[in-house]
Amino acid sequence: MAMHFFDHWSHAASLERTRAASGVAAGVYVSYMFVLLWAADVTYWWCAPQRYAARGVTFDRLLHGFMLLMVFNGMIVFESGPIRYAGVALFTVLAVAATVRLRNDVRRSVE
Repeated sequence: MAMHFFDHWSHAASLERTRAASGVAAGVYVSYMFVLLWAADVTYWWCAPQRYAARGVTFDRLLHGFMLLMVFNGMIVFESGPIRYAGVALFTVLAVAATVRLRNDVRRSVE
């Protein structure tokens, strides 16, 4: 969306906007990597759902941790106004859900 609405499909404009926001123009390549990883993850899920479900938990946590970090930065660190408020709400809900899940996992392991 940013490439279309803000950069008008100009890689140079994207590099400059990223440099202005973060101080590191090459950070735009991390965004490109995010898109490629997300597309690959979804494609794998669609094409081989049983193998996808059986993949290692470590890889899954690393990949989704990276994705969460990117969403956090995109919504909270580099945004303001309604998008930032939505990001705070989203990550609050995710934190509560993770806490409930961890408590349930601990409770089950003790039983």
